[in-house]
Amino acid sequence: MDELLNERRLGWRQITIALLCLLVLAIDGLDYQMIAYVGPLVIADFGISKAELGTTISAALIGMAIGAIVGGPIGDRIGRKPAIVATAIFFGLTTVATGFAGNATELFLLRLVSGLGFGVAFPNAFALISEWMPTRYRTMAVSVGAIGSAVGGLAGAGVAALVIPAFGWRACFQFSGGFTLLAAVLLALLLLESPDYLLKAGRRETLERNLRIAFGPVELPPAPAVEGKRAAPPAIITSRRYLRTNLALWISAIGYSISSFGTYSWTTTILTSAGHSLNSALLGSSIYSSLALVGPLVSGAIAIYLSARTVLLSLSVIWIGATIALLSTLLTHGDPLFLFLSLGVIGYCAGSFAAVLYAAAASLYEPAGRSTGIGATIGVTRICGMVAAAVGGALLTIDPSFRAFYISMALLLAVSMLGLLALPRVPAHSEQGEL
Repeated sequence: MDELLNERRLGWRQITIALLCLLVLAIDGLDYQMIAYVGPLVIADFGISKAELGTTISAALIGMAIGAIVGGPIGDRIGRKPAIVATAIFFGLTTVATGFAGNATELFLLRLVSGLGFGVAFPNAFALISEWMPTRYRTMAVSVGAIGSAVGGLAGAGVAALVIPAFGWRACFQFSGGFTLLAAVLLALLLLESPDYLLKAGRRETLERNLRIAFGPVELPPAPAVEGKRAAPPAIITSRRYLRTNLALWISAIGYSISSFGTYSWTTTILTSAGHSLNSALLGSSIYSSLALVGPLVSGAIAIYLSARTVLLSLSVIWIGATIALLSTLLTHGDPLFLFLSLGVIGYCAGSFAAVLYAAAASLYEPAGRSTGIGATIGVTRICGMVAAAVGGALLTIDPSFRAFYISMALLLAVSMLGLLALPRVPAHSEQGEL
């Protein structure tokens, strides 16, 4: 199937599919991050503490981690499109219901089940983008998809600013969920199922129809021979064949995610503790976030010419250097411009690393287990992200001077590099050989 896609120019229908998947990921960010924007109003309305609100925010992360792990096999079993459309409907309904929550317990449970839907959508959207793209654009397309959640989060801030004064915090969830349900209709009408999935599933009639829609008349390769019963998706990625790939991806994800989420979670607190004003601290966090949004676009383009492993190793080295530079600047009370530059470089590397790592996973797993493999990698990332804030807090308690914190972040990145060194090479998409 890669050969068929590579022989043709990138068409408008492929771009449409990628944009629809980006929409799914952006809606995920819109719905998931809305609770952070309405947090103070929820505290006042329900009479809960900040710690209780933090538990509610974490509920969606727990659901997303579980959803990513179980959602991959679902997509590999029933198809990418049904999994995406069904979960869009699911988390659209639960997000609308969130606006009617009567107490903190109901809010917690609704965010937990909404997170399950968010998690299922992630690996299947990435797999569908990957499987409709020619190999030369695959990493770039997945990297663009990776910024969807951040884009949705930015949109959520705008929605909250417009809706809350007129209708209150509950209307934010009702609007977001309603928009998600409308998007689900659009997805059902315009998304095309993955050609790789249809070929492996033996659904050649549907495959021919989808390829005609995308490209016009095409000549399909001969049907692959069926050799006994197909293995279930989890059995595929847990087989000995993928042992090295799994361990390499997961070790890389562990180091990256704790360092990334830990640094972002504690940047404002660290900068104010170091004597910087709150405005300066918020500016530093904004620079980090802005560069994290730009990073996937630039690094995804670079990965057209360099292998994903080379890009990831380079990002790790730069990230470690920027972390050490940031620590040095804080300890010596150096130039704030150098401080902001270091934070920007860290943000760029953090945003890029996730995008290119997911793209590598999409290229390393075979179609029959691709969503499962991507979902497992995302699940590991989410789980580590949940513990990152606690790890950072413990390190700052042990050593308020920040040395232990930033040295630990650098060591975690070194652990990621060990995983990357074991990662099977994903060729640059300018190279025409097989994986």
